[in-house]
Amino acid sequence: MDYIFIKASREPQPTRCLGVTLLPLTVGHFFVLREFDSAFISGEQASIEDLIFACFVCCQDPAAAKRSLRSWLLPIAMRLWGWRAVKCNLAREMMTFRSYIRDGTAAPRTVISMGGDDSMRELNSPMEWRLLVMLMVDFHLTEREAMATTVIKANALWATLGDRDGKINLVSERTEALLAAAENGRAE
Repeated sequence: MDYIFIKASREPQPTRCLGVTLLPLTVGHFFVLREFDSAFISGEQASIEDLIFACFVCCQDPAAAKRSLRSWLLPIAMRLWGWRAVKCNLAREMMTFRSYIRDGTAAPRTVISMGGDDSMRELNSPMEWRLLVMLMVDFHLTEREAMATTVIKANALWATLGDRDGKINLVSERTEALLAAAENGRAE
């Protein structure tokens, strides 16, 4: 069994970054980070400002974060966070947040098919929208409940639903070993 299923079923371990405890990464957090074009989501080079912003969003409920982002106190709060961040080991804090995003968005390895002929299909919708729709339509969650679902759990549910419906194949340990052997053969 893919370790993601085990990880998704457990209570997430707290992550501390820039002196605050980050909440488990939810679909809602992902939406807020994407809305504000976070470098941690877009894949661009992240700055200290990006890290401060991302930690500010992820240390609170996504709805509270959106309210806080509209507050007149935001510039003052960001300056205080910047002052605290200067005293931290920035490289370590960046790695911590990148690990938080990587671990929080982990998904089971899958092969997606278009039809009975096992041809491949690429997913083009953003991950957070795919997960939100799946949680609301297939699991009948409200938007608020879906937004509060951790990304890793939503990914595990998505993979299980696709496997059950025959739309994807989960990559087994045997297939994983074959893929690794093929990759090693290419490298040599």
